Formats: sequence, structure tokens, C-alpha cells
Amino acid sequence: MDVTAVNALIENINEMAASILAKDTEELEKMKIEFDEYVVRISTQMTGPSRDAANKEFEKCRVCAREWMAVYCDTTYHDGVKADILKEEALEFFFSQDERIVAVQKNFFYLGMIDEILHPSQPFSERKRNAKIANSRIRRLAREQGLKVNCKNRRSPVKGETVEDRLWYFGDDRNCIQSGEEGLTDEEAIDYLLD
Repeated sequence: MDVTAVNALIENINEMAASILAKDTEELEKMKIEFDEYVVRISTQMTGPSRDAANKEFEKCRVCAREWMAVYCDTTYHDGVKADILKEEALEFFFSQDERIVAVQKNFFYLGMIDEILHPSQPFSERKRNAKIANSRIRRLAREQGLKVNCKNRRSPVKGETVEDRLWYFGDDRNCIQSGEEGLTDEEAIDYLLD
């Protein structure tokens, strides 16, 4: 997406979030029913493997939207940091250039946002909050430097911890040189990008 499209998308999602928060439970339940009907309509138009793939994408969208809305409602983030996180998470999710795909994604995203308000998830732990800050900072710094960024999740080595650690890899369009075969942790990735 170009800068204008990204800014318009972010503004649209922020407006929808504000609109959702201004509604009472009854209005939200009615909106949820309409979006649920939309999901059924879209899903029944597909068959076989494409339906399975689409359902996985729809679920991913809902999860992403719930987390996006949780960040939006979280009062512990500094406003500038929160805006960066919301932008980067939207950029990460809405990657398509096709306006029709984005339109479908937005409807599923809105459904996830409504779900988060009607049935709030647990507040983020400090570790998860810090991971969201690092994620947005790493993606922004890599984009500013023209680097491709890729991350893989791995289970946390901390016993009893459910949060996954990320390993980051960087390269560019010409050579895709990786920053390290083992990947870099959040802290190492930030240091790598600031060098």
C-alpha cells in the first residue's frame, strides 16, 4: 500500500474503533449479528481448500483485530507509542493492494473489534506490552532502512510463560542477506537496526 492508502486505512480503523466505543451493548450486539451474517455469506461462497484457507485467514483477522482493539483501549501506553503500535499492526495485517480484499478484511477486522468490546480479553502483561512496543519499533526502523523484515515465533524459554519469543531476520530485495542464521531477539534486533 502507498502512504496515502495506509493513512486512509488507519484513519478509517481509528474512526471505527471510536464509533464502536460510543455504542451501547445493544447496538454492538446488533452490529455483531450483521457482521456474523456477512461472514456466513462470504464463507458459503467458497468451497473445499479455499474455504479452509479463508476460514484460517478470517480467524487470524479476528485475533489481530482483538489485539489491535485491546491496544487502542489500553491506557498504559504513551499516546505516540500507541499510535505507532496501531499503525504497524494494521500495516502488518492489511498488506494487500487489492481494494476488494481489503474491504473484506476490514469487515472481519470490525467484527473482531466488536468481539473485543463485548467480551474483553485479559489485559496485556507487562512483557506482552513491551513486546508490542518492540515489534512496532523494529518494523518501523527496518522499513526506514529499506530492509525486508521477517520474524518467527519460538516458545519462551521461561518456564510457565505462555508468551512466545520472536526471532528477527533482515535482508533487502537484492540479496536477502539474513542478519543472523539463528535470528535476533527483540533487543538484539533493535541494536542491529540502530547500528
